[in-house]
Amino acid sequence: MIGRLIPTNVITGFLGTGKTTAILHLLHHVKPANERWAILVNEFGEIGIDGALLSNQGAAIKEITGGCICCVAGLPMQVGLNQLLAQEKWDRLIIELTGLGHPAQVLRTLRNAPYSQHLEVRATLTLVDPRKLQDSRYTSRDEFKEQIACADIIVANKTDVCSHSDQQAFEHFIATQAPADIQTAWLQQGEIAARYLDIAASPRHSIRQSKNILEDDLEILPLKLDEGQKFLRREHRDHEYVSCGWLFSSNIIFSFEAIFTVLNNVQCDRLKATINTNRGMYAFNAAYSILHVTEIPYVGDSRLELINSYKLDWQTLENQILLCSTLRSPHD
Repeated sequence: MIGRLIPTNVITGFLGTGKTTAILHLLHHVKPANERWAILVNEFGEIGIDGALLSNQGAAIKEITGGCICCVAGLPMQVGLNQLLAQEKWDRLIIELTGLGHPAQVLRTLRNAPYSQHLEVRATLTLVDPRKLQDSRYTSRDEFKEQIACADIIVANKTDVCSHSDQQAFEHFIATQAPADIQTAWLQQGEIAARYLDIAASPRHSIRQSKNILEDDLEILPLKLDEGQKFLRREHRDHEYVSCGWLFSSNIIFSFEAIFTVLNNVQCDRLKATINTNRGMYAFNAAYSILHVTEIPYVGDSRLELINSYKLDWQTLENQILLCSTLRSPHD
C-alpha cells in the first residue's frame, strides 16, 4: 500500500434519476474548499454532456463516452482512472456511471489490484425515481436490477414531485426487492449529505477477481471539431438502446425559443444538452419527454445527446435543429 487511500464513491442509477444534479450539489455544497476532488464521468452517447455541465465546478473532470466504461474488458475505465491518478493525489474520487451501465464490474475493478492499492471504495449510491417503481419497463431491466443489487444506499430522488403513492411504492420496493442491509435516503434535487459519502461499503460487495492490467500508454481524448468544422454528429448503439449526439462550434448561436420548441417536441427516453443561445448558455434536460431548462455559467461549444430504445429520424431532427441556429443548414 502506498500512502493514504483515496475515498471513492460510485454514483449510479437508471436514465433520468438526477445523477449529474447530485454531483453538482456535492461540488457546490459538500466538498470542502481545501480538498481536491476528481470526477470520472461515463456517458452512453458519443458527444458528452455531463463533462460540460460539471466543468468549472472546482474538480478535475475525466469523461468517457460511447457506452459503459466497464465494457471492452474494462479498458476505458482503466485508462480514465490512470490519467486521473497520474495527475495528483486526490482527496476524493467520484465515479458517475451511465444509466445503462453495469456497476458490479466497475466495483470489482476498483476493489482489485492495482487500484486497491490507491482507492478505498466507500458507499455506492443508487438513485431512483420513485415515480417509476410501478413501471415494469423500468424495474424489469437488468441494468436497473444490478444497480439496486450493488447499492449501499438507495436514494429516492426527485421527491418534490412525488405523490404519497410514489412514496409507498418506494417503501414497498425497499422491503421486497432491495438487499437486506440497504440504507435509504429520501431526497429532492440530488441534495446528498456529506455523511452518505463516508458510509462503509457493505461486506456483501467484497468480491475479488483476477488482476486487471494498467494501460499506462493509452489516453482518452475529448471529442473536438476539426479546424473550420462547424458541427458533427455521432451515433451509438449498445444492446437495446441507441443514441445520437451533435457537437456545434461555440460561434454558432441558437434561438432560445426555436430550440426550446424543437427539443420540447422530441419524444425520447433521455435528452441532455448545453446550448449557446441568444439569451445565454442553457442546459436542457429531459427524461421520458419532460423537458427542464436551466441557465448555466458554462461557456463553450453546444452539445446535444438523445438516448432512446429505438432509432429516431436523426436527419429530420438535425434539419430542425439547424434551422434554430445561425448556421441554418449544413452548407452555411
